Amino acid sequence: MRERYGAWTGNPKGTPGNHELCSESVSPSTGWNSYQCSRKGIIEENGELWCKQHAPANVKAKREKVRAEWKAKSEARIANQPANVRRAAIEECLAVVEAIETGSVTAGNRTCADAIRALLGGEA
Repeated sequence: MRERYGAWTGNPKGTPGNHELCSESVSPSTGWNSYQCSRKGIIEENGELWCKQHAPANVKAKREKVRAEWKAKSEARIANQPANVRRAAIEECLAVVEAIETGSVTAGNRTCADAIRALLGGEA
């Protein structure tokens, strides 16, 4: 545990730490100062007392969980990005063009452009 919390120019000595409370230094939403977490220290780790929220093992587990969720969302977003969607459409067009060129599809008088328009839902 730190001996002093919230030292700054207006209070250079800070506030003495309470050995029964969580060792984490926290800040209010304004961010202008810091003070010792007011929760009771119930988990001992690294020779210090921590509340459930600030225990280093819990902080690490939460960060890993959040990162895993973010990675899953990111991968899903990337899979649905327009570049990937365009690539899939181009690959489908290529398959149609190759089928026409090899004669496995009766193309009649259709050109490659007609085949692509048909694939995109337009009339050839």
